[in-house]
Amino acid sequence: LQQARDQGAQMQCLIPDGGMALWVKTQVNTQQLADALAVKSIYIQHQKEFCLENQLPLSNVQGSPCLNHFRLGFAGQSIEHFNAGFNVIVNLVLELQCVKPS
Repeated sequence: LQQARDQGAQMQCLIPDGGMALWVKTQVNTQQLADALAVKSIYIQHQKEFCLENQLPLSNVQGSPCLNHFRLGFAGQSIEHFNAGFNVIVNLVLELQCVKPS
């Protein structure tokens, strides 16, 4: 994650004490991110999939929901496979932030 931030990706991650997923906060719309990743055969669970509609925080823009969290599962895959997929996610986050990946 530090490498992603060094590249300019605005991402924060809650490392769980247990479990099989990371919870990631970013500055991009994670529903849009999930849709773009699906084209690349990468699945993330965006915030709208794990929050009730009426519990989504509102953004400052026209009262639309702030969808900036996603859940990233890592069970059943090698660290190499996870890292390869995570790099795709980081590059797409950078694109959506309008930052060129280094």
